[in-house]
Amino acid sequence: MADAAHGTEHDSPPTPDDAPANQLRRISVHVIEPGSGRYFWVLLEQGDDPLTWRELLASQRPCRHWNHALTDGMAALMELAGDVREGPREIGATRRSFARMPEASLRNW
Repeated sequence: MADAAHGTEHDSPPTPDDAPANQLRRISVHVIEPGSGRYFWVLLEQGDDPLTWRELLASQRPCRHWNHALTDGMAALMELAGDVREGPREIGATRRSFARMPEASLRNW
């Protein structure tokens, strides 16, 4: 019952015929460390070919800690969603581009 309240109940995934027109976009968050103690978040989105991922958005300024970069990247992903209850959606072939830092930080989580 607690799972249902938090939306974590497990339903069968829809078949391709049942897929909604505005599918959930496949976006990942990861952190890179190009220099010691300089952490950057990166968002990648899966392309039409499931083996192809492209950089969607990346932080412009480093964080001093890995967890700060990760939570800032998660905030950027949540901002792409618009409605965080539904996640980032792709409507047809239209994709919105966001080239700015997230306004809200998740660092206090």
